[in-house]
Amino acid sequence: CFAPDGTIHSNVAILIEDGKIKDVLRSEGYEEIENVVRHRHAVISPGFVDINSALGAYGKARESAFAVDPGVSASAALDLEHPDFRRAVEAGITTALISPSPDNLVSGTAMVVKTARGPITILREARPLVVSLGPRTWEYDRALTSRIGAMAMLRGVLSEAKDGRG
Repeated sequence: CFAPDGTIHSNVAILIEDGKIKDVLRSEGYEEIENVVRHRHAVISPGFVDINSALGAYGKARESAFAVDPGVSASAALDLEHPDFRRAVEAGITTALISPSPDNLVSGTAMVVKTARGPITILREARPLVVSLGPRTWEYDRALTSRIGAMAMLRGVLSEAKDGRG
């Protein structure tokens, strides 16, 4: 068991109540507790966070007609019943940032969801704005054709937004 200070402890028990860690006990402190599940040589970690995901929105969070489309939202493409959420939880992913496809210079807004057991919970919707400068942004037949062009277009978009025109 890793402690917050980075030290490793062995022969410990983790007391879980209502699906959350309530306490970490030394091995001799849990004999009187009911419903003990022993996992010899187990590694236990907190839930993982997927910081760039398309869970429940594969292929749907994409707009290729415009190089800049901040109005696209990952939430519009999200299927909260998609089996990928169950698979993510089984893999230890408890939180995910669902992002629109990075095929555009400005692809739209991402959202944060809690995937832990039970219904999927939207923690933050329509944030942050997804901006990409990679070669995928200029693969389509549209105005954006190079990284230099992407930077010039991004400067213009940000300037318009700063001035309240975008």
